[in-house]
Amino acid sequence: MMHSQARRVSCARSAIDNAVGANPHRHLVEDLVSTRAPATDPCLIETVALLEAAASAMGATDLDTTGIGAARAAGHELRACHDDPATATRWARVFHQTLLDSCPNRHLLDLIELESRCTRPLPLPRYIDADVLTRIADDHEAILDLIIARAPHREIERALRDHASRSTLCCLVPVEL
Repeated sequence: MMHSQARRVSCARSAIDNAVGANPHRHLVEDLVSTRAPATDPCLIETVALLEAAASAMGATDLDTTGIGAARAAGHELRACHDDPATATRWARVFHQTLLDSCPNRHLLDLIELESRCTRPLPLPRYIDADVLTRIADDHEAILDLIIARAPHREIERALRDHASRSTLCCLVPVEL
């Protein structure tokens, strides 16, 4: 909301961010903006998913065995969370954050963080079907298999994009980079 106002008065986004960040009462400004923000735009969610896919694929070659182990563990935990959507969502985010952490392009990560702040989390369902969680976890395993096999960058990015198009679980909570 503030950024759209910044465009309207030809002011840089960073100037708005700096002004709000320097304000000792910034939480009041942030609360006011968040209460008046419209529902999350599906195009924005798609944009963030595309950016995340590109960033994750870019960092795939730098993902070490510790990162692969952490991502794989998140997938295993995810499978068991059908009765706890909040926990399932957190494990899905852990998986994706682990991949993002290897991205060497700080500008792309900053853009993802900036755009993610503009999204409002979707409401959590009361229950997530076990088949849905299995499909998401299977996607995660397949993505890891591509990374381990050192598949071409574009193939990994395509798998991440396809996964994002089938799943909204990762859009249920905001990204924290």
